[in-house]
Amino acid sequence: MPFFSCFLDSLSRQSNQDFDLLLFNDSVPNHELAEQIQRHSGLNTLVVDVKGRIASIRKQGLECLKQFPEYQNIIFGDSDDFFSDNLIDSSISGLKNYDMLIRDLNIVDEQGKLLIPHFWEGA
Repeated sequence: MPFFSCFLDSLSRQSNQDFDLLLFNDSVPNHELAEQIQRHSGLNTLVVDVKGRIASIRKQGLECLKQFPEYQNIIFGDSDDFFSDNLIDSSISGLKNYDMLIRDLNIVDEQGKLLIPHFWEGA
């Protein structure tokens, strides 16, 4: 939750706002989520309650996505991720040429100070 507001801010700034946000919630009280989501009312948000360890939660999320066959592209992120303002557009563009994209990331501290740039670049 400490980063959730910044996560939603980064989604609110996307150059392409034609997306749905599916939140897979593992134990955050609904009223806390509702407060944050209400501040970002421009996002079309659906909250799905899940339980378990990370692998189980991701499996539940993938199973849930089967209910939405109309989705052409899916972008995964965690609530402590912040996206560049054009992530949706650039991902849609990249997915025209590739079945899957893996985005690089910058590691920052709690104040947003850059600690490790382009983390996956050397992998």
